[in-house]
Amino acid sequence: MSRVTAVNPSELLRSAASRHSHSEGLGWAQRKPPLVRTGLVECRVPDENGDLHPIRTVGPGDYVGETALLLGAPSPETVVALVDCDVWALPAHRFDDLLCRYFDVGSRLEAENL
Repeated sequence: MSRVTAVNPSELLRSAASRHSHSEGLGWAQRKPPLVRTGLVECRVPDENGDLHPIRTVGPGDYVGETALLLGAPSPETVVALVDCDVWALPAHRFDDLLCRYFDVGSRLEAENL
């Protein structure tokens, strides 16, 4: 008889993502929504003039842009490292692979963050 093992969404995402380090003050557009591993990042969105304004600060264990990833749309957020940080970046195609293999990953993330 086979045993069913619980799937931890965070562990699956980290296994499919690539690790990146960012220096304090460095900003980047969201092409691959990150999971913050260490440090703090600030999420900013543009106003009608294109000026960026902070909307939230996130730290270790927090996701950025997960809604856009789930919806298959680009994220309007720019992420800026408030201190040196490490993030795990997850390309959309890898996320889709995970959803196909472990369907409940998407519903768990949705329940946690939306």
